[in-house]
Order: sequence, then structure tokens, then C-alpha cells
Amino acid sequence: MRTKTSMAILAMLFGALGAGTALTFAAFGVAHIVPWLFVAALVAIPYFTNLNEKRHFFEWKDELAGGIETFDDDHKQLIHLINQFESAAHYNQGELFEEKALSELVDYTKYHFGSEEKLMQEHNYPEFEAHKAQHEAMIKKVNTFLESYQNSDSDQAIEEIAAYLKYWLVNHIISVDKRAARYLSEAGVA
Repeated sequence: MRTKTSMAILAMLFGALGAGTALTFAAFGVAHIVPWLFVAALVAIPYFTNLNEKRHFFEWKDELAGGIETFDDDHKQLIHLINQFESAAHYNQGELFEEKALSELVDYTKYHFGSEEKLMQEHNYPEFEAHKAQHEAMIKKVNTFLESYQNSDSDQAIEEIAAYLKYWLVNHIISVDKRAARYLSEAGVA
């Protein structure tokens, strides 16, 4: 469900609970438990809404660190840009903002891949071709999502792009990038 709709439903629920709280306090007084149940519900809504919202966003975890500072910094920036894109889409900030966030994400991804590949080439990384092929496959897949975004159901494409990028980035960092980082660290890259 789009956030705009869910936020409207949440606002109506919050309003109804607020009215219910006022009415039950007026009817039963402060000594009765019923108005306090309404208060508890009012307090719980923001807490549970916040928990639900967190599931949409991606956090850097130390286990993602590969030991090459420039790679780690780039990966943190990619996570930030994925979250920015997710935020633009999730909070229905408009197509222009979504497109800008997505464009920044794609551009930075290409920049990162280029700098990562350059460093691997400079140090004769033995798995360079396979690593580069994964980068190219990812860019191709994102381009497919972009076409879908531009030609059809942008909401569905946005969700698919964000989910794919989060999944791909974590798996790529944990397996492929960490292997490259170990090799490059042994070659003296910090």
C-alpha cells in the first residue's frame, strides 16, 4: 500500500483514538481504565509505526566492512543513496524527486564500480573479469528496472529496484567485495 494511503488511514485512526480518549475521559473520568487504554493506544501508534518504517531502510553494519577505506566509504554512500531513493518513493515525494534520487544512485554506482575496477586492475586482481562481469550484470538489471519505471507502473518498479539493490549490494559486499578487499589489502592497499 502506498504511503500516502497508509498515512491517511493512520491519521484517521489517530484522530478517532484522540476523540475516543477525550470522550472516555469526559464520560468515565481519570480514575477509570478505559480512557487510559486509549492513551496507551495513542502512545503505541508512533512507536509501532517507527518500527514498521525502519524495515524500509538499510543500515551500514560493521560486518560489511572490507578493510579498504575507499570501498567502505563508497558502500556507505551507496547505502545512503539507496535510503534516499527509498525515502523519495516511500514518502511519495513526487516523480521528479524519485527520478533525481534514482539518477544519483545509478551515477554513484557507476562511479564506484569504475574506481573499484581500476584499483583491482592496477593490482592485477586475479578475479577481476568475473568481478567486473557482476558489476555489468547489475547495471544491466538496473537498466531493465529503469525501463519498467519509465514505461509502466512506477510504484512497482520502485519497490523492485530498492529491494534488488539492497539484496544485491549486501550479497556483493559480503562475498565478492570482501574477497577483493583481502587481496588488495595483502597488496598494500589500505
